[in-house]
Amino acid sequence: MSRASKIFFAGSCALTAGTIWAVHHIQVTEQANMYQGVIKDEARVKAKQTQLATQNASSGQLPSIPSRATAERQLEYERNLKLQESLKREQHVGTTWEDTRTTKQDARMV
Repeated sequence: MSRASKIFFAGSCALTAGTIWAVHHIQVTEQANMYQGVIKDEARVKAKQTQLATQNASSGQLPSIPSRATAERQLEYERNLKLQESLKREQHVGTTWEDTRTTKQDARMV
């Protein structure tokens, strides 16, 4: 190989190695920054829980659950129960495949 090609090859290898190192360094730095965010979030949640516990202890109340979310879940549950009951009245639901098959055969005979 000529001298120029050797220099070009060495330069290409050095540039590639530098790029790989830089990307790795950036990934490690970003991962550390993201982990710091998790630590801060955990500290914030713990402080909020401590504050709520202190407020509830001073007022003698039990910790409260967000009422709007609970009410929405309860409403959705009740709607689903009503829907399930109406579907059960309209459709026969067998416990096994055989129950369903015999019901279909009975329906054909009628």
